[in-house]
Amino acid sequence: MGGTTCSANADCSADSFCTGEGRCVSDVVSVAAGYSHTCAVRKDGKVFCWGGNDTAQVGMAAGGNVLRPVEVPINEPIRKLALGGGFSCAITTDDRVVCWGDNQVGQLGDGTVGGNRAEPAFVKMHDGSDLHSVGDLGAGSCFSCALTSSSGVSVYCWGCNNRSQLGLNTAESAQSAVPVPVPSAATAQQLAVGYEEAHFLGSDTICGWGSNAGAALSGATTTTFAVPTCFALAPVQQTFLGEGYGCARLVSGGVQCWGLQIGSSTILAPPGTIVPGIVATTLGGGMGHVCVRDANANVRCWGANFYGSLGDGTSQDSTIPTTVLDAQGAALAGVLSGGLTSSGVALHGCAILGDGSLYCWGWNLMGQIGNGASNNNEPNATPVKW
Repeated sequence: MGGTTCSANADCSADSFCTGEGRCVSDVVSVAAGYSHTCAVRKDGKVFCWGGNDTAQVGMAAGGNVLRPVEVPINEPIRKLALGGGFSCAITTDDRVVCWGDNQVGQLGDGTVGGNRAEPAFVKMHDGSDLHSVGDLGAGSCFSCALTSSSGVSVYCWGCNNRSQLGLNTAESAQSAVPVPVPSAATAQQLAVGYEEAHFLGSDTICGWGSNAGAALSGATTTTFAVPTCFALAPVQQTFLGEGYGCARLVSGGVQCWGLQIGSSTILAPPGTIVPGIVATTLGGGMGHVCVRDANANVRCWGANFYGSLGDGTSQDSTIPTTVLDAQGAALAGVLSGGLTSSGVALHGCAILGDGSLYCWGWNLMGQIGNGASNNNEPNATPVKW
């Protein structure tokens, strides 16, 4: 209904909203999923969040669930989001980072520890200056990492370190409320953050640190890696980390996965094996599942499905890719390239369609699907109601 005149969101269809100019539009350009909440960026750079808000992660004073999108009070336009266990971070259009929500272990990266904060604050370096020149950003259970290019390529992480998530090569209890550099990251081109682990894509290598549960980082029996450990992989376009596993989208469009094979008890040491029958143009997923946008602009997912995380209308786990379906049982079609959520802490997923509308599916106990309700799960893709 883009272009329809309106005076309030109620004048528009469920997947559209009313702009200040009085037009119904669907113009979501970026979306991210956290453990219990979801946020989206519109074309104008404004951020809207919904779902669980017990730690102010949707940008309002901590309280009950927020069942429909509310605007986050950020004074800067945003281009990308990364959501964690109970906090949110975003990259501004001038390549700085703001965070809000849970700050019990310094997740907000502004030098403070403790409490919750609804008002977004800039991530600060040790000297008090803003973290800047950020090209990529990811968030895990209680930590975040950023890829920067200010004076050569660097990766910085902040927050909890109970599983060596910060790459500090120090005691696992040494959390940090400001960004600390990850060693040996000069070749980093792309960043992925899982539940308790992170890695960067280098020159035909993937280098990871943090938890090695399920062999997510290495085939070694080491339980954690305090500094990056690397393995070789064929030319890669995109990577993803879940909880105990990882996947890569190859230049060929194939998807290769390693670690705990979701939907089964098999563990494959990196670099893993090719997922049969998949040609992917975008890679994403959640805590126990992987999703891709295929060559037909449909979404296909596989893995754990207890909460409807695969979006196929069932609650049955699957070791083979299944198609995400809408409420009418039709394949969710016309998904935007790059329009999938990618989060190692989420049990739900979302996809942006080519018209800018947004659909979500999976765990919905805190209203993170954005359909105006809170129920245990939503196994079909449903439009977010603005």
